[in-house]
Amino acid sequence: MKAYDESMYWMRNDDWFRINHEKDCFELTDAAPQRAVESFQQYLINNDKQAMASAYKSQIAKYGVPISHEQYDELRQYAKDHSIRLSGFRSFVGEISVIKTIIDDINEIATDFPQYLMSEPALYLNLIME
Repeated sequence: MKAYDESMYWMRNDDWFRINHEKDCFELTDAAPQRAVESFQQYLINNDKQAMASAYKSQIAKYGVPISHEQYDELRQYAKDHSIRLSGFRSFVGEISVIKTIIDDINEIATDFPQYLMSEPALYLNLIME
């Protein structure tokens, strides 16, 4: 039996499950044997993975692909070299050159306030996504 078939074993007998229309889901009955319980658990795991993949694809379609780990490391190092600490940029969608320009602008403005440049890191740049 294929893995997919096994995860659907619990549906082979109508006495083993019911449809909960209020919650919009399947539920096992007490009549379900152990193998049906195990296959139902596998079904739930498979559907959860599919739901997460679908949600991720929806985010990519709406916002685009987040920056890579290498790009994030490059951006973090660039900020650190300018005494700025980043927060919330791991899933940033866009060109890192834009953030580097913002870091340069922050650094230029900060030179007018030397008291802020004395601590390490001097400033924090937080990305808040809603």
